[in-house]
Amino acid sequence: MISYCLGFVFDHVNTQVMLINKKQPEWQSGKVNAIGGHVFPAEWACHAMTRLCKAESGLYIKKWHKVCEYELLLSDCILYVFCAYADLAEAVSTTDETLVIAELDTVATLDLVPYTNIFFRKAIEVIVCENV
Repeated sequence: MISYCLGFVFDHVNTQVMLINKKQPEWQSGKVNAIGGHVFPAEWACHAMTRLCKAESGLYIKKWHKVCEYELLLSDCILYVFCAYADLAEAVSTTDETLVIAELDTVATLDLVPYTNIFFRKAIEVIVCENV
């Protein structure tokens, strides 16, 4: 089974979230998603999230909070969704995909990758309701 991870990075006052304008894979091109990607075999999903966040935004975040796991049976893959806090002013686009720092109340208006809004709402529940 192939594993992927997806991470929502919030500012410390819960008003903004860091997302990314996707160019790849092709089915995500032109849409906005959370940061993330492949989890290597024998790699913990949270470690992959740290690696991918650093690679895509320059932010080194060690403490990720697990939001959910989502198994895609038809694709034989599993998606691990995480959230974290960081100083978003320190984030920089380090790839050809540009970062988006969005106000929380505007995320639903963005052209999101399918299901991103569902995972975003679950991340909000973890960040705000569980007070992590």
